Amino acid sequence: MMEQLGNEPAPCAAVAAEDIKMYIFTNKHRYLKNYSYDSKQIEEIAYKHYSKYFPPFSLAAYYSGGMVVYANEVVKKYIAKKRLKNLIKNCALLYMIYRRIQERMYAPGGKFEKEASERWKEYIWCSNPII
Repeated sequence: MMEQLGNEPAPCAAVAAEDIKMYIFTNKHRYLKNYSYDSKQIEEIAYKHYSKYFPPFSLAAYYSGGMVVYANEVVKKYIAKKRLKNLIKNCALLYMIYRRIQERMYAPGGKFEKEASERWKEYIWCSNPII
């Protein structure tokens, strides 16, 4: 059987992406321990990666070990993408907290205005001797 598959070329990108996705999900205890997963996104990453790095080996080599190599690379890219997305979310959240604190501090009647009026009160009364 493997001799016959050795004469066939590796599968096209759409079929390989589906195979890689199914391999990752059947072995998710090995790959996706700490992350929730999106099958459509994993298939899309697998399709792009497989299209870019098309295997030079046969269908038999693809099924006996090439698919594992592609699955490892796809999972690495998926986790990197998730980490980057989480980093951007955290930065946006910190920026929103920063803006909210600024608005609260510099609002009319806010903490900054009260401190500034206490600090400058003595200078205002001393510079205006008419009153």
